[in-house]
Amino acid sequence: MVCLQEVIDIKGGGGFFFTELNKIKSDTSFEYCDFAPSFGFNVMKRKAQFGLATLSTLPFTKTTTIATGLEYEDDFDVLDSDYNIRTLQHTVVEYSGQSLHLLNHHGHHVPGHKDGDAETMRQCKLIADYVTGLEGQVVLCGDFNLNAESDSLEQLNIKLTNHVKEKNILTTRTNLTHKTEARYR
Repeated sequence: MVCLQEVIDIKGGGGFFFTELNKIKSDTSFEYCDFAPSFGFNVMKRKAQFGLATLSTLPFTKTTTIATGLEYEDDFDVLDSDYNIRTLQHTVVEYSGQSLHLLNHHGHHVPGHKDGDAETMRQCKLIADYVTGLEGQVVLCGDFNLNAESDSLEQLNIKLTNHVKEKNILTTRTNLTHKTEARYR
């Protein structure tokens, strides 16, 4: 299974400027895909949606999308809309006779740092409360826009094992970025 954030899905194709979800699906061996859009927009006379995707070799027994910050907007405008529309994608597969809950989240973005704020705290508490109600194994993936030591992520660390923190990984950023975190261990 693979969880993706910042995914573009275009009905009818036409992703000339970015790799779209249909291309990712066709280039991989994942038979099942759940897409959880955060907002929609028009591109080259086609409807595009931006959001989360989970790909799997196992069929989903349940799929749910929960708004964690703002509601879905179908006519998103980069100049007029708040881009912090955020969701939690919840997919379930049966594995070895048990339910495996895979949660995927793209967290609230705070400009200038990755320490979080009141909104990231609210969203992480919402997710932590949601996890409490699940039975079976839970895996939480995502781009939280937070550093591993943030107070917001600590809400999730109480409920789940944070492998980035446990393995003392200083950053999950790639070489494509030049941003730095405000604090490290």
